[in-house]
Amino acid sequence: MKKTSIIALLAALVLLVASVGFAAAETEVVLHRGYGAPHGERSFARAAVLTAGDKIVAVTIDEFQYMAPAEGLTPVPNSDKGFAAGAKEGMVLISKRVNDAVYSKNMADKAQATKLLSEGYAAIEAFAVGKTAAELEEVIKASEPGKPVDAVSGATLVDTVGYLQLIVDVAKSEDMVVKGVVADTANVVLKAVQGAPHGERSFGDAVVALEDGKILAASIDEFQYFAGVGVPNSDKGFGANYAKAEAPLASKKVNDEAYSKNMADKAQATKLLSEGYAAIEAYVVGKTGQEVKDFAAAQEAGKPVDAVSGATLVDTVGYLNLLADAALAQ
Repeated sequence: MKKTSIIALLAALVLLVASVGFAAAETEVVLHRGYGAPHGERSFARAAVLTAGDKIVAVTIDEFQYMAPAEGLTPVPNSDKGFAAGAKEGMVLISKRVNDAVYSKNMADKAQATKLLSEGYAAIEAFAVGKTAAELEEVIKASEPGKPVDAVSGATLVDTVGYLQLIVDVAKSEDMVVKGVVADTANVVLKAVQGAPHGERSFGDAVVALEDGKILAASIDEFQYFAGVGVPNSDKGFGANYAKAEAPLASKKVNDEAYSKNMADKAQATKLLSEGYAAIEAYVVGKTGQEVKDFAAAQEAGKPVDAVSGATLVDTVGYLNLLADAALAQ
């Protein structure tokens, strides 16, 4: 073979390897879920934080609070069914994100707020991206609780420090995490929805991390009234809205062992609830929301799904649909 041909072949191989190598480069990310009380005693918050190494890649926050039913107010799923029995009469639980316009008007009327609550969340979430938990802690130390933080442009919320602390706490926690890989962290988005994947006595919360429309990590939890460790502020103003103090609103993931024992005693379950969640969360990775939705539609509701290895939950179809809805949310 001629020397020039060999050189040309080597050059082509170098370009091919380089292009394939760069395209295949992936970064491991971790999706953290956690709960806290960043804003007073009448609500609790859920934060999902995606990290790559020690850097925060994406954040999504929501808060839940009891309010009296009102026109335009949308309670959490199953509030018109069995779940409602856990709340004090005349009160319903709401997601502040879902009720952004109504809740923000309440903020404007009572506290002269000039922006939507979602705008405050968005500013705080955006500020955290690209920083480490340690860097956020420095901002928190230099800020005064109960006042907006000048460095967080666009956030006029007086409890901005509380929300930043929640993000730090969740980013550092390893209690409820799932891992994934991403080609470009700049392209990742987090989406979240609530739904009713399992019966009428609870509601579910799903968070998915997506890159180019495909799920790279997913996280499910459900909330139900039962004798477990209640969500933050259950012993304060938030808990004053429970029908029974001994049956607080509780996260099933936080109470995994206790709730799973109940499943074993009543329904002969052989695995932890968290194991079922983990199998479903793993199954949707690499798929689009529509692909998950189409697959779920082809399954028999009320039974485990053979293709979802490791998930023995009878409402696997419901959980798949919940994650699909999160991925397809606008």
